[in-house]
Amino acid sequence: MQNKKKRIAILGAGIAGLALGYHLSSLLPSLELTFFDPEGIGGGASKVAAGLLHPLGGARASLSPKGLEGFYSSKKLIETVDQKLIDSCILHKGILRVATKEEQVDPFKKSYEKNKSHLALKWLSPEETIETVKGAPYAPSLYIEEALAIDVPSYLDGLANLLRAGNAIFLKEKGEDISRLTGFDAIVIASGSYSPSFQELSSLPLRFVKGQGLIFDWPSEWTPLAKALNSKCYIVMQKGRKTCYAGATFERNNKDNTADLEFAYTHLMPLIKELYPPLAGKTPVKVESGIRLTAPNHFPIAKQISSKVYAFVALGSKGLLYHSFLGEMLAKLILEDLSCKRTY
Repeated sequence: MQNKKKRIAILGAGIAGLALGYHLSSLLPSLELTFFDPEGIGGGASKVAAGLLHPLGGARASLSPKGLEGFYSSKKLIETVDQKLIDSCILHKGILRVATKEEQVDPFKKSYEKNKSHLALKWLSPEETIETVKGAPYAPSLYIEEALAIDVPSYLDGLANLLRAGNAIFLKEKGEDISRLTGFDAIVIASGSYSPSFQELSSLPLRFVKGQGLIFDWPSEWTPLAKALNSKCYIVMQKGRKTCYAGATFERNNKDNTADLEFAYTHLMPLIKELYPPLAGKTPVKVESGIRLTAPNHFPIAKQISSKVYAFVALGSKGLLYHSFLGEMLAKLILEDLSCKRTY
């Protein structure tokens, strides 16, 4: 008797769910994938992500756990998707981590010395910083040459189109009652901030973090940023290069997704004007808000929950760094498990 095709439901069509789906379909093209997301492609926090991809995060520009694996896996997937797009999703190649405060100089320089053997890095003098990015502050910076800044919505649309070409189905439904999702061999919860609503994940130590960012018009007489800027905040050009995005707040245990312009401006503007002085005094045209999940150790959760339920959650602010690497790892785990369960 011939084996039936395996069917997998992925609850969430954001950066986690789509990356997982891509790797599942790449490893086993005969899979039948069905995505459930009431907000459509990238409708949650993924749509307001800054799109910065680099492995040297935090206040000290330290190499993130599994940072190299995550970085190069994501870079490969982004470039694969980008080749299929009419308009590139890549906004910047290269990111400057600018030491706007004196206390940042030593840890940034130590990170450069520690990581330059396995990453393309340059240590820039203040003169080189302002030469590389017009309008940047007169400060030294760690230049991560291979880093990317991307337009996340364009990337996710491109990723979804690759999946559709492989016959994946996308439904604008929540699929929150897993007991009703019959006929699937595996179910993956990758629903971002909605994930805690699933009873199956009630034992996971998930925390909410709200992030808000500001959008500014970019005056036509200004030279667009040649590289993305990152220090205690970040500033990137947006698609079309007529606006920039600056963020982000880090509001722990806040589940209210209502955008608060006054709060975001008060908390971000002092950091923004340090990182790019010409923006001082400028009025933002929009504020965007998103709710993310994090785990206590700030590393995403990608694991099996029960016999046919898996979780890919808590990517936090590092979704772009980890989505492909962990998506591939979880895809292999799921397929290995399914190979042991013969379905007729």
